[in-house]
Amino acid sequence: DVTRDDLDLAVLARAPKDRVPDSNDPEGWYRTIIEDIVLDRLLLADADSDSARVESRLAPLRLEEHHRLTAEAYYDRYLPEIEPVTEADAREEYDKHRDRWVQRGRREVRNIFLRADGRPGCGDLGPIAAEIRRRFDSGESFSALAREYSDSESRHQGGLIGWLEADSLEPGMAEIVFSLEEGRLSEPVANPQGVHLLLVTGIMEEREITFEEARGSIEERLAAQRKEILVERLTAGLPEVVDLFVVEDSELAVLMQNGVSD
Repeated sequence: DVTRDDLDLAVLARAPKDRVPDSNDPEGWYRTIIEDIVLDRLLLADADSDSARVESRLAPLRLEEHHRLTAEAYYDRYLPEIEPVTEADAREEYDKHRDRWVQRGRREVRNIFLRADGRPGCGDLGPIAAEIRRRFDSGESFSALAREYSDSESRHQGGLIGWLEADSLEPGMAEIVFSLEEGRLSEPVANPQGVHLLLVTGIMEEREITFEEARGSIEERLAAQRKEILVERLTAGLPEVVDLFVVEDSELAVLMQNGVSD
């Protein structure tokens, strides 16, 4: 059986932007997660009961990795020296794609969700939300209140959803979140599934990433591009060598340590 804790852990394993149920079909969203959990368990049971079949699946992957390591050792020995990326090269790339170097605005969000169908007979959720606000305004920890009240899987993390950008939220929810002051609890936000109480605990405004901040990433990417070009040229020029250059496992360690003999 799939328990509620199993479902919570599966949701928490997702990226923050993928943890919000589909407002148009929340039941279908949770059903899909449950089906994934069941499928994972079936696959694991199948693997445990038939280790020979698993080994047959892994063998081609091991061979592919073996070939990859062999090729890397070959390239390390014969690949021409890569032209160093200069500051001028990096600066030119930065200026050419200036629009890419923007850190979008983000908010660190915590959430208490009161599910409408999760409290049979409780009626209006307003009084519960009001009690949570009273206790929060009195100085109680939002994390503790989330663990006590929330019906969301995020309660296991004190209500923490994570850092979110506006386009990862529905437009109405994004407007509310990005209008909140840090540390100020939102008014109850109602939808067909229940009520949300939101708290912003961190704010990162949109800003331009400076050249000095971007320089390391740009230099790494340009160097990788230059290496890729050299690898393609070497491979195209020596296809028969690359195809035949495969060694046994016992020889690979020596090859990687000492290089390829002429």
